Amino acid sequence: MAMCVGLWATFISFLTFNFVNGEISCGVNNENGTNANLATKRDAGAFIINGKDAQPGQVPWVALLYIYLQNGRAMCGGAIVDNYTIVSAAHCFFSCPVPFPLPSLIPSLFPRICKNAMVNTIEVCIGERNRTDPNDGQTCFNATKFHIEPRYLCCSDDNTNDIGIIKIPQGMNIPKFTSDGYGSTNRICLPTEYDYTGPGLISGWGRTSSTSQETATVLQIANVDILSNDECKKDWDVTESQVCALGRNGESSCNGDSGSALFTATETGAKMIGITSYGIVNCVSRPVVYTRAFSFLDFINSHSGPEPQNTK
Repeated sequence: MAMCVGLWATFISFLTFNFVNGEISCGVNNENGTNANLATKRDAGAFIINGKDAQPGQVPWVALLYIYLQNGRAMCGGAIVDNYTIVSAAHCFFSCPVPFPLPSLIPSLFPRICKNAMVNTIEVCIGERNRTDPNDGQTCFNATKFHIEPRYLCCSDDNTNDIGIIKIPQGMNIPKFTSDGYGSTNRICLPTEYDYTGPGLISGWGRTSSTSQETATVLQIANVDILSNDECKKDWDVTESQVCALGRNGESSCNGDSGSALFTATETGAKMIGITSYGIVNCVSRPVVYTRAFSFLDFINSHSGPEPQNTK
C-alpha cells in the first residue's frame, strides 16, 4: 500500500471473543471465522508495500469506496463506526478541478468550489477482501448522503480537517460474523485518548509498490509505529489535529488507501487513531499523515446513528 499528497486515496494474535450484553463488541475481528480479537504481539512479516494479505474477517471494519468521477473511478477506504455510518477522508468526496491544489489564502472562495466539486455517489462495499471476486461475501451500497467537516477546504493546499462521513440510511446489518470469516463485518472502536504513540496497524487496497501504480487486489495489512507530533514535525508541518505513522521497514499507506483507518490493537478491541490523509509521492522514507480521530469525536458523534427522517 502507498499514497501521495492529496489522494491516498501485523501484530495479530488471538484472545477470547468479546460480548457486551450478549452482542459483539466494537473492534473485535473474526479472522478465518475464529471469533478472534486483536492483541499486542508484533508479527514482523507484515507490511503494505509488497504487502501481506489480510485473512478473511481479520479487519471487518474496513470499507472499500469507489468514487465515480467524470473521467473515471477513484478508490478510497473507510472505517465502519456504526450500523449507518462510515468515516473516511474528506478529500475522497471531491472531484477537484485543474489546477490542483488551489491556494487556501482566501477561504471564502471554497464553499462554492466545494459545492460544485462534491461527488454525487460513492459505492461502499463492506465485508470485502478480494475486490475482483464478486462472490467474496461483500455487500455494497450506493451512498448519496455525506457530511464534511465544516472547516475542511476542498481542493486546496490545506490538508487539515480532512474527515468526512458517509451515511447508509437503510443500515448495513453490523455486526455480522460468518463461519469462515468471509463477509464478516463489525464496527471499529472510537479512540478514548488523544496522545497515543506506539504500535499501530494500517490496511487497504492501495498501491503495493513505490515504483508502480498497481493497487492491491486482496486487502493488505501492515504494522506501523504511531509517532509523536514532535517526531512527525521533522518531516511535516502537522497540527494537533493530525497524527503520523511509519513502518520500521518502510511499511506505508499509499494512493488508494485514503480514508482507511490507522488503528491500534487493545485487549478489548481495535481503536481508530487516525484517518489516512496524505504523504510523500512515492510513499516511502517519510511518515504518512493521518487526521487524528480523537480531535473530531464531536463531529463523528453528531453524525452517527440513523439520519433524521426530514433530512435530504
